[in-house]
Amino acid sequence: MVAPILEDARTARRRGHPRGLSAPESLDRWCADFFDVASGWWSTPAIGPEDERRVRLLRSVAPGPGRVLELGCGTGATAVATALAGYAVTGIDVSEVRTAKAEERLTALQEADGATPATRPFFRRADFYTTELAGTFDVVTCWNGFGVGTDDNQRHLLRRIATEWLDPDGVLIMDVYSPWRWASMHGQSHEYRDLVCENRFDPVESRFEERWWRREDPDTVISQYGRCYSPVDFLALVNGLGLEVTEFRMTDRVFGVGAADTSLASALLDRWDYTVVLRRGSELSGRNSP
Repeated sequence: MVAPILEDARTARRRGHPRGLSAPESLDRWCADFFDVASGWWSTPAIGPEDERRVRLLRSVAPGPGRVLELGCGTGATAVATALAGYAVTGIDVSEVRTAKAEERLTALQEADGATPATRPFFRRADFYTTELAGTFDVVTCWNGFGVGTDDNQRHLLRRIATEWLDPDGVLIMDVYSPWRWASMHGQSHEYRDLVCENRFDPVESRFEERWWRREDPDTVISQYGRCYSPVDFLALVNGLGLEVTEFRMTDRVFGVGAADTSLASALLDRWDYTVVLRRGSELSGRNSP
């Protein structure tokens, strides 16, 4: 998920979402506090079906072996699954707590199952808006983390991927938040374990807010925010950045803008997000820098 803020309930009621963040300001302002706390709520030790689905998708578009950069690797479940599939993985995340948990996850799996990837994944605490990385990657992934900050931030990140990190023949795979499901949840709340979550949606800026607190401590609230894009909006966002969309996906189904398959359109209304596969555009192919 996305963006941070640890605050008491009175402050939370007074605030709107953060505005005016422009690259290359630190991602810490948006995410680190939230994920340092939330990683203890949601992290599970096992590699799950969603991690395995992501690896299948990666294999289908970039069979490997190869170098993978995972942006927003969280506590490492997908990164470890990717490494076990034969890829050399670098995972970066803004939360030092989460990268530490990723290392712990790998060690625990090795001890429990003897699962050892050919190349041990490398986890690094870093802000992917500003960090410097050596070399290029065959695949760059951003699972369930795109949309932190403003449109300018997203364009800055996409441009960095295209011109600094992605190999000329490489592929970018990212999840993008879809607005309709988030909009339908506006004003609703639900419980998860010992937590309560309240949902809000700004239809003008197409941005969601989730406010979380423990049932026994309702005066301490942490909030996360995310920018949502329809597929057409995403195409407009990426225009001119040196990347070309090759397909949109929901789970294992491929769809396109203007597709006649109305069942896919209906499914999109119920999705929190969808996946986009991109490659470097013709204006950048054959070179690694702008």
